[in-house]
Amino acid sequence: MQDGGRVCEIPKRHCASCLLVLSPETVKLCGGCKKRAYCSKDCQAVDWSSKKGGGQGHKNWCKLLCGEEDLDWEVAEIPGKGLGLVAKREIPAKFRIMVERLCPKTHPGIQDLMPLNGTIAEKIALNCLGLSDEDESAVCLRLSRANHDCNNNANHFHDETFNVKVLFAERDIKPGEEICINYAPFSDISKSFSATSSRSLLQMKWGIICKQDCFCRNKDTEKLIKSAKELDEGIFRLAGSGKARLALSSVDKLINLQDVIGCSLISRQRTLYDGFQISILEKRSVGRADGFIRKAHEIMSAISHPQSEQNLKYAEYIKNHKNHRNYLLLG
Repeated sequence: MQDGGRVCEIPKRHCASCLLVLSPETVKLCGGCKKRAYCSKDCQAVDWSSKKGGGQGHKNWCKLLCGEEDLDWEVAEIPGKGLGLVAKREIPAKFRIMVERLCPKTHPGIQDLMPLNGTIAEKIALNCLGLSDEDESAVCLRLSRANHDCNNNANHFHDETFNVKVLFAERDIKPGEEICINYAPFSDISKSFSATSSRSLLQMKWGIICKQDCFCRNKDTEKLIKSAKELDEGIFRLAGSGKARLALSSVDKLINLQDVIGCSLISRQRTLYDGFQISILEKRSVGRADGFIRKAHEIMSAISHPQSEQNLKYAEYIKNHKNHRNYLLLG
């Protein structure tokens, strides 16, 4: 392809359904988003469906801003690691890098996952990331390519409403930068395990040994994370004891601490929602409720589907705080 005398490289594409490598003349693009690529109408039909066992359920995501393989990111060789995910352009914080349906264990692509000579069960056990009991025999083939970093630039969660895994950017990611997740996030304030137990799990399950200058070995950061977990655990204990003002003070302290630590967007929206629930308990603090719930909704609507159950709930509370069962329970 010529452009002003220059040769423009046409990006290699993969079928979004079967992952077949496509030549430029065989690529079939989604007529809606003009980004998602397929090898055939059959694969497009499978991917469009929202039925369990189908593809992404692209009909739900077609009109939203979501990343696509070979355009926004690619699977590439990472020196010393094997395969990994690499950004092909600048990816802003909160961007949905990948939306992927859980893959049934019968998919041939599972054979390519690590361990290379392992059984299907061993490959699934190594590559499953926080799936529900119902889907414990499934993996996400592309998300499985994301490597670990204790100071990760991306994160993922299961959108139960649409039964997909969403990989999103925790912060701005530069072109050519590896996209990494944290396999054992000790910095997640909702989890009780420590940096030491996180390193043990990383070594035992994935053979990862953190370097001496790793994020997880910073003692000052570890102390801050411990303080954040203590604040998080105490918030509802205080509110449940009728000490809403003290609970709200803890929420403010935790939000400030999360900014210092760089906690995940999911943790932040959870704390913001806690702030909303507590601020509406009493008339004297209800004026703060709108700020909390709007910020929580802003995060979740950016990284998940606007019509997911959680986003619809947040939208309902923005419209009318009285719809929440906590409204003015303490007067």
